[in-house]
Amino acid sequence: MNIWLDCTSLMDWERSHLTGIQRTLIGVYKGWTSTGLKPQLYNYDEGNDCFVHVNTSELPELIRLNLENKEWMENIAKPNQCDKTRHACQHPEAESSENEPVAGSHPAKKGILRRLTGEGEAAEELLQTISANKLALWKLQKATRGWLKARMGSGADPTPTEDTTPAKKAEARQIGTAISSEDYFFSIGSESYHIPANVIASQRLRANGGKLIRMIYDVIPVSQPQWVYAEICRLFDDAMRKALPSCDLLLTISEYSRTDLTNYALKEKIKHPTVVPIRLGDVINEKKPASTQDQPDLCEQPSRPFFLCLGTIEPRKNQRLLYDCWRRLSRDFQGKCPDLVCIGSQHQMCTQLIHEITHDPLTKERIILLNDIGDGRLEWYYDHCLATIFPSLYEGWGLPVAESLARGRLCLASNATSIPEISELPQMFDPQDVLGLCNLVMRATEDYEWRAAEEEKIRTQFKPTSWTETAEQILRAAERLTSAE
Repeated sequence: MNIWLDCTSLMDWERSHLTGIQRTLIGVYKGWTSTGLKPQLYNYDEGNDCFVHVNTSELPELIRLNLENKEWMENIAKPNQCDKTRHACQHPEAESSENEPVAGSHPAKKGILRRLTGEGEAAEELLQTISANKLALWKLQKATRGWLKARMGSGADPTPTEDTTPAKKAEARQIGTAISSEDYFFSIGSESYHIPANVIASQRLRANGGKLIRMIYDVIPVSQPQWVYAEICRLFDDAMRKALPSCDLLLTISEYSRTDLTNYALKEKIKHPTVVPIRLGDVINEKKPASTQDQPDLCEQPSRPFFLCLGTIEPRKNQRLLYDCWRRLSRDFQGKCPDLVCIGSQHQMCTQLIHEITHDPLTKERIILLNDIGDGRLEWYYDHCLATIFPSLYEGWGLPVAESLARGRLCLASNATSIPEISELPQMFDPQDVLGLCNLVMRATEDYEWRAAEEEKIRTQFKPTSWTETAEQILRAAERLTSAE
């Protein structure tokens, strides 16, 4: 078996740390490498409409370091010092989640657009318009490139000199001419959704004899469209109609996602191959005490005991429940009310919620919103929090819950969708029950013996899944394709 991993999602990564899909890609790659395999990387070359082989030296430094080192790496440069206000460390860029690209599939591009447009209602309207017309922009870019090639080619010297043009270089590295049934192409990023032409190009890999395996994290844009812009829903549906029938195996990251995916395909009469759920690795970094240099700046540190919530601030992540909960706790318990630290980028759909949190007299000194926190500083929050809290309404998996348990920390977790599959050890709650969550938060705050007993149970009973185990699950699912032939 020759293993190929689509690294298109990694090629332009410029952030100081890794997020969900990038961690999955790198985790699986490192998992395969740890077993002695030598996976090869490939990338969709949009300019030449083909897949090309990629060397690790061509990847961004952070990605390359993570692929080549056993430990997980981050860019240790800290952001500029913040001022003394409690919310001054909020990231100025209201970035979108994986299902909400603004004008490209890469977060850095979103940041550039945010800096260019500035803040305000007019800027938000412009960004949302760009997001809603992403597919049209992509088609315009492609048509423009074609026009330029034709225009430049019409007046070009018919006698070529050297084959050093970008097209010729891409042709030399192109994948597609020597593919066999032993070549397995794994697409476990978001390329089939963010880059429509990637799906068409993948079909050519299959036509030439290779086997294509896709991972689908969730189908939120078509199963829960209330949380996604309408154009994104249409784009996702169109991509899935092309991607699902054009692969040899589908992977999901939970049994719930598998059921959701197959129900969608059945309803829409979309043919698809076997769907196999895979458990993601639970551990990003081995547990290490936070060092002095990882200690957050003063404006990022709560002044009282606190809970930690990780995840993009967006409607389905349900930080609205936390806001309602902390308003009640602040009102009823006053000085006994703990703080809450929410770490994650801020979605445009939650602009109003963020305004309420940061201006409400009951919460503006109790809830701290942070973004762009690297793994080292994140470890400080894990070390010092009373417990973690995860109120999501819908998840394909729920990595923050698994990471909390892997660190032996008490986790208050929503009982919705895939989250209960992670473990029975979190303290589950109904994500629409404000009073129930309030009671659970105060018990974790005031009942030290109960909290200590629950954490001891987690430390002794929870067995984290390594990325090597995840990589082996994927290989076993792929090997069954061969045995079934």
